[in-house]
Amino acid sequence: MDRRILLFLIIPLIAVFSCSDESDLPSVTIGDNFIKPQTSIALIDTFSLKLSTMLIDSIATSNPANLLVGKYTDEFFGKTDVRGYFQLTVPTSTELEEKSVFDSLTLVLRYAKFSYGDTLKPQTIHVHRVSQDIENPDDSYMYNTTKIPYDPNPIGSLTFIPKPNFKDSIEIRLDDKLGQDFMKMLEDRPEELTDNEKFLKYIKGIVLVGGEGNTSVLGFQTADTSVNVVLHTHYVKEEKVEVRHKWPLYASGIFYNNFNFDRTGTLVENLKTQSEDISSKNMGDKAFIQSGAGIVARLDFTGLEKVMEMGSRGFFYKAEL
Repeated sequence: MDRRILLFLIIPLIAVFSCSDESDLPSVTIGDNFIKPQTSIALIDTFSLKLSTMLIDSIATSNPANLLVGKYTDEFFGKTDVRGYFQLTVPTSTELEEKSVFDSLTLVLRYAKFSYGDTLKPQTIHVHRVSQDIENPDDSYMYNTTKIPYDPNPIGSLTFIPKPNFKDSIEIRLDDKLGQDFMKMLEDRPEELTDNEKFLKYIKGIVLVGGEGNTSVLGFQTADTSVNVVLHTHYVKEEKVEVRHKWPLYASGIFYNNFNFDRTGTLVENLKTQSEDISSKNMGDKAFIQSGAGIVARLDFTGLEKVMEMGSRGFFYKAEL
């Protein structure tokens, strides 16, 4: 590891505090073809590096570009379980032809071309209804640690082999009873069709949960109505006409990713709060980073503060790690 700090100094020149001999340092002059040089660059490398791993208590995951769902097991981090929460908004169209027939209700998720883990094995996604109102806290952020209760009985499930780089989307069939309720809503034209707040009293939210045997985390887009609950209907006149009514993700509502962990038996098992860290000396000369989990690598440059105690005026030019 190259541990060097380049310090840009202005006259008067000072002695270089370094473990190297002055003859080893690079000699740099600026503009000596026009005026007498008044600058130099000194290499400072008399400090040590302390590397450790620490945990950030919580990370804001509100309004992400991707909803994440899935589970995987890692030798360094243990078991990771990611769930995507979101709300729906009122339908894009409310006109229902007379004598329309219910076909199905589905959830369409568009791949975000993101995955982590083993996607060659079958993965399962369960769709659950949130069982209490989703409300923004005072700071308006939802966090990776935020948990909201949901009905343990899924309203839809799909087991499939994901192909995020070859297919555009997946479609999960939802409970027919719920679909018929959606269709009746269109027939009766209640206020839930035009008022978001009233609709969110009817369906408070949706959460995507990975199956127990999953081996990967998948990402699905949240932009440009990429998430939709779709009511499939048809009617017959001269010929059969299929019609779709969409309830999109509520972009002005609440959607976020929740992370759950079981680090038992791993090197980072003892990371509980951000007030403590684990030295790389106790982790096989390693430090770890896990996005979404709040695990970060910390670098302390012991002795570097001495550079600021130099008696002459100087400026930091560049630092390299």
